[in-house]
Amino acid sequence: PHSDPRWQVLLAELTFCIHHEMVLSLEDFLMRRTGLLFFNIHLAKIYLEPLLLEMQTALGWSAQRTQTERLLMQKRIDEASVFKKHESSFIA
Repeated sequence: PHSDPRWQVLLAELTFCIHHEMVLSLEDFLMRRTGLLFFNIHLAKIYLEPLLLEMQTALGWSAQRTQTERLLMQKRIDEASVFKKHESSFIA
């Protein structure tokens, strides 16, 4: 993804957020800081692994921490991708 302009912008955002906004998890970055999970889930899926590797390097994550982050984000992507119908107690 190194020559992809979208990746370059995302990497710049990630770097800024790590150094200036105390981002410590991929969930924080993709959900709260960029909103990418909610507004462009396709890009969140594409860049999940490169972002994990960048965060692992920048934050000194162990392989176990990286895997924990990966599994959590896969769960969040699944949750954001599936419409859940809730039963309503509303009576018309």
